[in-house]
Amino acid sequence: MSFSSIPLHEAQLEIFEVGSFDAIKRGDVHGKTCPHTIFAQAEQGRYEVTCGDGRHVMLAPREAFLTGANVPLRIVHHGDKAAGYRMRARWIHLHVTLYGIVDALSLLDLPLRVTARQCEPFGEIIEEFATREAQTDASFGHLARRSELGFRAFRLLGELAPLRADAMEVLGQRHRLGPILHVMRNRLSEKITVADLARAASLSVPQFHVFFRRYVRSSPMDYLKHLRLSEAS
Repeated sequence: MSFSSIPLHEAQLEIFEVGSFDAIKRGDVHGKTCPHTIFAQAEQGRYEVTCGDGRHVMLAPREAFLTGANVPLRIVHHGDKAAGYRMRARWIHLHVTLYGIVDALSLLDLPLRVTARQCEPFGEIIEEFATREAQTDASFGHLARRSELGFRAFRLLGELAPLRADAMEVLGQRHRLGPILHVMRNRLSEKITVADLARAASLSVPQFHVFFRRYVRSSPMDYLKHLRLSEAS
């Protein structure tokens, strides 16, 4: 299998959100785990980020952090002291699935630090998005342009980060992952046990734990929790 063999309709833009803020930040700490990829750039001030997987970075002004879905984050906002601790930042939240199952961006080895120069094309997307959202345009072209910007961000991330060594192997497991995620998504309001999920994958519980963590990079129950939080939000 290669990416060129994936039908276009199997790449779905699930989430594309853009935003910004301008506020006073004196080392404010924000802890969260999001079910989508985050690109966040400080135009003034700087970010400090610690990931649940042990990575830590202190960014310079105009640098950005980039994290995949379901990564526990501790984000410290350092305002510009010389400007009264003012911090201006902008961000993109993105989630693209392949075959309705695989998080496409989870197939990349995303760098935690994005340099100021690498941020420039993402900044153009954010600015164009903000300009268009400010217009009272309810046309079909507006929707198409929004989708285009989302897939442009997807393309930029693919150019910025290399594929995981096991990316093709993960795609090859989509037929086994599919029934598991189908059970999770269709029973979010019900009690689901690991045994239920292992049964859907035709694996023993110990085998299922190893399989799921290897290909999804999360424990089954943590992933289910994130799905429920995403649905609630």
